[in-house]
Amino acid sequence: MYDIIDGIINHNWTTGSSDQQYIYYICGALIVIFTVIFIDLGYRVFSHFWNGGR
Repeated sequence: MYDIIDGIINHNWTTGSSDQQYIYYICGALIVIFTVIFIDLGYRVFSHFWNGGR
């Protein structure tokens, strides 16, 4: 995921620059968002079976 974000913004690393922090923040936010989406999706699938298909 780090390489994907790096490819999207396409910048060169320089010492003392805050670009690397932005990549870490974006990756962290995406991990949290995708985790919540997958948990919600799993809950919806299993709750369908728990309710007898209703």
